[in-house]
Amino acid sequence: MSSLRLACHLDPRFSRCRGLALATILAACAASSVAAPQQKPGDRKPGDIGTDQADIQWAHEEGSALLVLEPPALAGASRWAIESPRHRGDIICLALAPDGARVATGGVDGVVRIWNLADGALEKAFAGHSYDLHTMAWSPDGKRLATNAWGDLTVKIWNVASGTLETQFKKNYRLRSLRWSPDGKRLAGGTDGSGRIFVSDELAEPRVLAEQGQAVRALDWSPAGTQLAVSTVGGPVAVLDARSGKPVYALAQDTSEATHSVRFSPDGSLLATGAGKVVGIWNAGDGKQQQMLKGACAGLCWSPDGTQLAVTAATGLAVWNVGTGKPAWKQSISGGLVDWSAESGRLLVGSKTQLLLRDGGNGAEVKTIDAGGRMAPLFQAGRPVITGIGTPVLSLWDPNTLKRLKRIEGQGN
Repeated sequence: MSSLRLACHLDPRFSRCRGLALATILAACAASSVAAPQQKPGDRKPGDIGTDQADIQWAHEEGSALLVLEPPALAGASRWAIESPRHRGDIICLALAPDGARVATGGVDGVVRIWNLADGALEKAFAGHSYDLHTMAWSPDGKRLATNAWGDLTVKIWNVASGTLETQFKKNYRLRSLRWSPDGKRLAGGTDGSGRIFVSDELAEPRVLAEQGQAVRALDWSPAGTQLAVSTVGGPVAVLDARSGKPVYALAQDTSEATHSVRFSPDGSLLATGAGKVVGIWNAGDGKQQQMLKGACAGLCWSPDGTQLAVTAATGLAVWNVGTGKPAWKQSISGGLVDWSAESGRLLVGSKTQLLLRDGGNGAEVKTIDAGGRMAPLFQAGRPVITGIGTPVLSLWDPNTLKRLKRIEGQGN
């Protein structure tokens, strides 16, 4: 078990570090050392590690990267790393909290970040995976976050309030999807390879519920928690009994393109599926086709009242009226990750570098959060340090004096 503490107030005078890097330390402390005395922000000296997560301040240099140097020894910390507020590289997955106020993101850097959607601030960061976070899911009560990384083949369950790791499961499979049951008592995951469906009951060691024979692309619980809809790489979507794992029915759909999104409607009466160029709407009771919406699909989700369906693709975002089969509105914003808050009624679209919050009724912009695209500084012995990789501004620094040698603008992301 480990706990994260976010350190700040780094003093750039600490020099000659081997890891000239970005912004803020993430230190994983042993559980026995977590009870360090609380510090008031004004009492902290440069280089101290903070124990109060609420006091987060980010060092920065003109909106890009500030060179900070290796900190002094951190008493009680089993390890530390230097991180930036934004992900170092692309965002791969996101999960909207049940209250609609926060969103968790994961990317190629292996760090889980939790953002406040009201002001766009980074609230927390959990380090523990090696790299390449691929899927995550909030528990229905918002107290836990399940995450999976392909790099370490591990599912971790985090206590969001305390930042502690409650438990973890090590499986020699890559998970493409994680979903909590509506009552929050079971966690289901679908694997690559042979397409095994794992279910953890009350955070116990996962058991194999079923094996589909092909890699799982997505899965979803019915609102009653009695069924699981599962899509695979080369087969039709199958609806399984959530207790026995036995098939209830399979959709009669074209399997020439893999179905990568599957979601039950909020009332459980309909099932939406998204393939490459078509979105299907099916009767969830018997699996009969209700409607087909033509258009590219990278991700989809239902409106809270179940009357509309949001579909994202490289070509943009479209919100469809399910009753008429016609789009209510469209926008030319791209992103394969999408979720719709039942609390706020807002849509959240995630791209590789940004979180886009939109009004679900008309698509009006609410907020844009730059959450990804920051890269670690590039450092080679005897050459200038390069920071700002993945941003519009690159800077070259003298590795000995930390003075900027050159500023290059207009590089884009």
